[in-house]
Amino acid sequence: MPLAPRGYESVHIEALGALAERQPVANVYATFVKSPLLFRKFSPFANYILNRSSLTRRQREMLIIRVGQANGCDYELSKHVPAGRNAGLRENEIGALLGDDGAAGVAWPPEEITLIRVVDELVASHSVSDATWTDLASQFTEAQIIDILFTAGAYNLVSWALNAMHVQLD
Repeated sequence: MPLAPRGYESVHIEALGALAERQPVANVYATFVKSPLLFRKFSPFANYILNRSSLTRRQREMLIIRVGQANGCDYELSKHVPAGRNAGLRENEIGALLGDDGAAGVAWPPEEITLIRVVDELVASHSVSDATWTDLASQFTEAQIIDILFTAGAYNLVSWALNAMHVQLD
């Protein structure tokens, strides 16, 4: 049974902070805040991933869309496909990311092919191959590699939680 995003107590409103002023509160926040302490601890990490990491917005959204596709997370995709467009992804690129073979039919630059492979390998084996690691190391800084892996991992976690709790689209 899905968790209902309603019935706030003061502890929930306090944990939401400025998000509580947005009406309506997005279902992802309204649901996750049901564990106020977890919400408070996870929010700075999520904020880093979304707003402060060393990745470009385009790179970040590519990773998130591919993870959302791999996990069948409609909620995640409903938020990040539009964000991907705003980050410069074209419709054919989004379509490819949403397909089984994320590289099909698009002339991706080498570093973006690597991003797609990273997600696909993490989903399939929970690791990356030596060949993919070699590509990562030649195309990205160490900080970017860590941000790539943590972005994919964070959104894997988020998509699992959204799916398991049957969070409804806004």
